[in-house]
Amino acid sequence: RKAKATAAAEAKRAAAEERKAKAAAAAEAKRAADEERKAKAAAAAEARKAAAEERKAKAAEAAETRRIAMEEKKAAAEAKRREAAEKRQAAAEAKKLEAELKRQASAAAKQTPAKRVPPKKAVRRLAKAPRGVPTIVSWKVRRDGGVTGKVYGAQGFREGQRIETSPIASGDIDNGCVVTTGSGSRYFLSADTTVVAQAKKKAIRDLATAKPGSTITLTRQRQEQDRKAAEEVLKKARPKATISLFGFGKPSGGGGARQNTPSPPPPPPPAKKAKRNILARKKTAPRGVPTISRWRKNRDGSVTGFITGSPNFSEGERITTSPITGGTPASGAVVKTGSGSRYFLE
Repeated sequence: RKAKATAAAEAKRAAAEERKAKAAAAAEAKRAADEERKAKAAAAAEARKAAAEERKAKAAEAAETRRIAMEEKKAAAEAKRREAAEKRQAAAEAKKLEAELKRQASAAAKQTPAKRVPPKKAVRRLAKAPRGVPTIVSWKVRRDGGVTGKVYGAQGFREGQRIETSPIASGDIDNGCVVTTGSGSRYFLSADTTVVAQAKKKAIRDLATAKPGSTITLTRQRQEQDRKAAEEVLKKARPKATISLFGFGKPSGGGGARQNTPSPPPPPPPAKKAKRNILARKKTAPRGVPTISRWRKNRDGSVTGFITGSPNFSEGERITTSPITGGTPASGAVVKTGSGSRYFLE
C-alpha cells in the first residue's frame, strides 16, 4: 500500500508539473504575442509619424514657394510704382521748364518794342474780267495754292469746263480779282454767274445761226447723249468686232447745224505694234483712281484730257490738272498732282 501511495503521489506531482509547464508555455506564448502586437503598433506609429513629417515638410515647402512668389510680385509692383513716379516727376519738370521758357519769352516780348504792323492793302476788285482774261467761277483754293473751278472765255477749253490751275504766284485770291499762276496764265475770279448764262445764250445763238456743213461746239448735254449712245453700241457689239463710232454727234434731222464728216480712219499698224497696244489696253486704273484718256502734257507740267470715274466731274468731261509732282506722265502710269489728286493716264 505504501508503494501504491508513493506512486500515486508521484503521478499527482508529475501531473501538477505538467500543468505548470503548460501554463508557463501559455504565458510565454501570450507574452510573445503581446510583444509582437507592441512591435506592430510601434512600427505603425513610426510610419504615421514619418508620413506626418513628410506632409509637414511639403506644406512648409509650398508655403515658402508662395512667400517667394509674393515677394517677387511685391517687388515688381514696387518697381512699377517707382517707374510711374519717375515719369510723373519728369513730366512735371518738363512742364515746369516749358512754363519757365514761356514766361521768359513773354517777359522778353514785353521788353522788346512792338513792331509796327503796316496797314492792310485794300483789295482792288473789278466788275468784270479784263479783255482777253478768262473767267473762273464756282472756284475754290486747293492745298497747293492753285485754284479749281469752271472756266469761261479760255482758248483751248470748253465753256464751263472744270480746270485746276498751277499755284497762284501773284494777285489777291478773291472774287473780282485777277490772279497770275506760276506758269504765267491769268484768270479773273468771280462769283457772278452771269458769264454762265451768257455762254449758254452764245451756244444757242451759234447753233441757230450755223450754216449747213459748218463745225460747231456741242453742249455738254449733247456730248453726254453721244457718249451714252456710243456705250450702248459697245454693249451690243460682239467680242472682237470692229465698231465704227463715226457719225455720233450728228443731228438726226435734215435741217440745223451739222458737223463736217470725219476723215477716214488711218491704216491699221503692223501686227507687233497692235499686239503691244492690246497689252497696254489691258492695264486698268487702280481702284478709286480716276482715268484720264486722250491726254496731253502741257508746258507747265499739267495734263489735259477727258476724265472718267471721278465723283467730282461728269463722265467724259475735259479737265486740266494742276502740275504733276509725282510719277512720269505716260500711258498706263498713275500720276499725282500738286494738290494731292491721283490720276491713271490711259
